[in-house]
Amino acid sequence: MQCYNASCATPTTGTAPQTFASALQFFAAAQCLITEGSIPNSNVYNYAIFDFIIVGAGTAGSVLANRLSKVPDWNILLIEAGDDAPIESDIPGLYPSLFGSRFDWKYLTAYNGITNGANINGTINWPRGKMMGGCSNINAMIYVRGNDQDYQNWYNAGNTEWSVEDGFRISSYWYKNPYQSSKYDSFQNNEWLFRKNGVATM
Repeated sequence: MQCYNASCATPTTGTAPQTFASALQFFAAAQCLITEGSIPNSNVYNYAIFDFIIVGAGTAGSVLANRLSKVPDWNILLIEAGDDAPIESDIPGLYPSLFGSRFDWKYLTAYNGITNGANINGTINWPRGKMMGGCSNINAMIYVRGNDQDYQNWYNAGNTEWSVEDGFRISSYWYKNPYQSSKYDSFQNNEWLFRKNGVATM
């Protein structure tokens, strides 16, 4: 059987392609049914007084605001330049769609004369989240424990509470996480690496 003047090899009356197109439109529109609820804006009035003002609602700022809010007498203001995170930030495979969007600060690295010499101007894109949750919403759900050398550098600069040993103690707060699942990765069974009952979803 031959098929002439058709856009595909299989003959059709048009019903099957329309059905597939309708299904795709349905799934595309279904994203509007996924609601996590927008984060409400507070009414901040002139001359309002706050005990703490936190600039940046990224991972650290959001966790800090959450921790401070546990003291009922404290008034906390959390400021974020970006908007609520888009639905794409909840789907790990779609994180590249956030690069260069209004949810990205669109930074470029500075050329240091050594690295990235093959790139235009010796720089590369450095995506940083400009939204509630910050970079935790733009990095494919990857997180990394603090680098020992960073802790040592801070200690050497006179910040004695930031030694490598203190880094292990401090980093334990990042691993207090009630949402860790041990089903998928054997590393997550390691109690030293992953603690429970924290405030940052990882």
